[in-house]
Amino acid sequence: MATSLRQDDIAQSAAESLALIWLDMDVCARAFVDEDMRILWANKAAAAMFARRRDVENREGRLTTVNRARQDQFSSFVLACGPSIESWCMNRDDGDGHLLFRAQRVEFRGQQVFAMSFFGSGTDFKARYANLDKAFGLTRSEHRVLLDLLDGKEARAISESQATSIETVRTHVRHIYMKVGVSSRETLYYRLRPYRA
Repeated sequence: MATSLRQDDIAQSAAESLALIWLDMDVCARAFVDEDMRILWANKAAAAMFARRRDVENREGRLTTVNRARQDQFSSFVLACGPSIESWCMNRDDGDGHLLFRAQRVEFRGQQVFAMSFFGSGTDFKARYANLDKAFGLTRSEHRVLLDLLDGKEARAISESQATSIETVRTHVRHIYMKVGVSSRETLYYRLRPYRA
């Protein structure tokens, strides 16, 4: 029985290590902080965001807003989080969109910590979708057009950016709608929400 318990401990430890590797590779910025806003762990995307110092930063090991006037409001949001996911939105100082924070309180070894993720909006935002081409049997050209549609571009802008005729883009759009089983852009967005990575 002791051997089995030891193997379970090893398996659990391996699973925890794998989970951290997986989270570290995520393109979404994620971090754990304690009640003093000390960064306990941050993935590569979060570390890169902190290094850019656009909205948040790692200041002497603590997660802080670059604009110090917002720190109290940010800290209050984090500390008020419970076991359910809470959200808070901060306008970006440069006027280009927002930074959305999602956080929840979790208990780890008797200590209250906060699991957080950060989502930016604005001109640098790029939605990611998983395997739309494979799921719907799209050609490479249709897939490129679809990604531009999902990014909010109109047919003429897609035509210009892809250096193809407007008629070709419209043909691709008709094929995309048929393959996805929709008749409008609104239903296209709705139908493809689950594929967002």
